Amino acid sequence: MIPEPKGREIMALLEKNITVAMHITIGTRNLQKYVSRTSVVFVSISFIVLMIISLAWLVFYYIQRFRYANARDRNQ
Repeated sequence: MIPEPKGREIMALLEKNITVAMHITIGTRNLQKYVSRTSVVFVSISFIVLMIISLAWLVFYYIQRFRYANARDRNQ
């Protein structure tokens, strides 16, 4: 892959009818340029926070359910 500015430069040359010679080879993708470290940290922390909130809600729900079942049994 080539960066956008380099592609625009090549297009400008082609639009001026200048012959452009290229050598195309198989390369590797460098994903580090496209994925920001800050974005990865933000998504990871958001996921952990959501998991903690979900777990806390689940624990609260079952505690309330257990208390309600015990109160109902005491009344009978």
